[in-house]
Amino acid sequence: MPQAILNPSPIFILGCHKSGTSLMRSLFDGHPDLKVIPFESHVMALMGEQVLYDYRKQEAMPQADFKANLLQLLRQYASSKDRTADAMLSDDMDVSSAQQFIASADQPTNVKEALQLIVDCLPHVFPQGRFTHKPSRLVEKSVEHHGFIDELHRAFPDAQFIHLIRNPYANVVGLRKFKAKLQGYPLFYRVMRSIQSSMDVAMDQGSSMNKNHHVIRHEDLVQRPEQTMQALAKAVNLSWDECLLSPSVMAEPWSGNSSHGQTKGIDASKVDAWQTQIHAFESWQVNRKLNQQRKAFNYPRFQARGFTLSKVQGESWSRFVYNRLRSLIG
Repeated sequence: MPQAILNPSPIFILGCHKSGTSLMRSLFDGHPDLKVIPFESHVMALMGEQVLYDYRKQEAMPQADFKANLLQLLRQYASSKDRTADAMLSDDMDVSSAQQFIASADQPTNVKEALQLIVDCLPHVFPQGRFTHKPSRLVEKSVEHHGFIDELHRAFPDAQFIHLIRNPYANVVGLRKFKAKLQGYPLFYRVMRSIQSSMDVAMDQGSSMNKNHHVIRHEDLVQRPEQTMQALAKAVNLSWDECLLSPSVMAEPWSGNSSHGQTKGIDASKVDAWQTQIHAFESWQVNRKLNQQRKAFNYPRFQARGFTLSKVQGESWSRFVYNRLRSLIG
């Protein structure tokens, strides 16, 4: 069957971990004019590009085998049972069928061909009729892609970029809790640099008056969803549909990937929960290193009570020493 050529105006969702990117993608999922990749494609990384984002960092690999890397990524998703990860798709995936299709395809030579291959293999990865070859406008999100706006724009001059920003205090708590599930209290400088890299790009794009770059605050999305999504749909030239208020993944209701637990629909009840969960050390670091970014997006200053250099619950002594020394040097 001939494959549908990508629409020249895809939508790329940008933003660091725990900033609301998965929620935004799930809100687009049910729209009849869109084809939403239900997982992070990491297409630039799979092509061997250097990635500077701290939690996806890699050196450049000029001889990268994109097809082999894509298949490995699909196998990782198929074996994952982590509910707080980007996607819980393992029960729906058929990697063997995808492997046969990918093996028969040509090796992509650029990002447009690479995304085309990913879209073309979706009906094989998810064979239960969820994806067809009907031409649709692509929606893609990967946490490190705020570092590849120029490359994606060169490949798709008419692309639209939706950049999610979150209160940095809340983002610190969410990302710290996410990483702590597997490794204990994380290296805090990596948490900070991940958030800063995204906010800096959003600031730079705003100062350049890029009309194809749309910054959405997570708090506005969850507290005023209809107003926010209607304005966003108009900005990216997308027809309004009520499904843009109902998060889903491949037409099934999305229960979220929050560290707070499962949610239904758009949940604003925990938007300020970070205030009782942030440690004095963490808020002190935000105030020292993200003050300009905080002000740029109109978030009020906050300082948690307590001694800023004291140990955080769950932080090992070795990690405590490293985090405090690093915080004082950097």
